[in-house]
Amino acid sequence: MLRLAQLYEKELGVGPFPTRQTYEVGQGKNYDRFHASLTLYLANIAGIASHGKQLRKISSERKAEFQRIAAQSFFVRYPDFGYIEQRIQSSDVPDLKRLLDFTEQARLLIIEALAQE
Repeated sequence: MLRLAQLYEKELGVGPFPTRQTYEVGQGKNYDRFHASLTLYLANIAGIASHGKQLRKISSERKAEFQRIAAQSFFVRYPDFGYIEQRIQSSDVPDLKRLLDFTEQARLLIIEALAQE
């Protein structure tokens, strides 16, 4: 839980959002949908992470909702953007890569925290 709180405070809960880098890898006919989906996904994971130690105290309904949200990584949830994942790996977009990496770390910590009874 401490690591999750640290990720939120130092990485996920601060800006700025790497808009230019997101545009670089997402440009094309689906850019608006990609940008909206990515922004919502990142906000959802960061929002859950912001609960920190309080995650253990949430209601069973919220727990189920959070588990559903955190169940899949972004590119698993949105396989139509697989080509953008490939662009990210081969592009010079360090801020976007960092944000995605920290978001994935937080997602896995959320799953672990919610699995504990």
